Amino acid sequence: MKTKSILFTIIMYFILNTIIVFFLTYFNANLIIKPISIISNKFGLLYTFFILVFLGPIVEEIIFRWSLNFSSKKIYISIFLGVIFYINSIYLLEFEIKKIVLSFLIILFLLLLVKFTILQYNILANKENLKIYSFFLAFLFGIYHFKMIENINYFSVFPYLFILPKIVLGIFLNKIRINYGMRYNIAVHVTINLISSLGIIIEFFK
Repeated sequence: MKTKSILFTIIMYFILNTIIVFFLTYFNANLIIKPISIISNKFGLLYTFFILVFLGPIVEEIIFRWSLNFSSKKIYISIFLGVIFYINSIYLLEFEIKKIVLSFLIILFLLLLVKFTILQYNILANKENLKIYSFFLAFLFGIYHFKMIENINYFSVFPYLFILPKIVLGIFLNKIRINYGMRYNIAVHVTINLISSLGIIIEFFK
């Protein structure tokens, strides 16, 4: 059952992603995706491979799925990492003072919001609320990938179609995390990014 769930998640993601890419190409969506070369030109292919295949998936799984095994500490850490990684281009090690200050203000606001709502009233003790929280995290996981798009037009349907496979993937990764534990959803995420990064591997061994 575990193996079937993992294989289904990987295959489902690539099929859905291929369909969406074909659709966006067919309708000339003109989405400008930030090229991987931004990282590889600055730090080299090996560092880029490490970020995309290992660091990225592990950090994203901590941000979006670690707290599904509910504890206040995990929620706080997830919020902290999520905001820092989204607002600051931490993968490129490019920090700006304004962005850092903004990050900590947002973190403070979110921590207070969580403390005096979710935690104070123990909202996630209810299974239905936990299910809603799980879907919310999957949605955030998709929204998080807006950072891959340059000059995004939020009034266009295309960016939302672009992140749709990520949202669906988030839902299935959440189930794997809840049913089997963190190491399995991290392994699935790493595998997906590894397959998606085959171009970097080929380039590295040229």
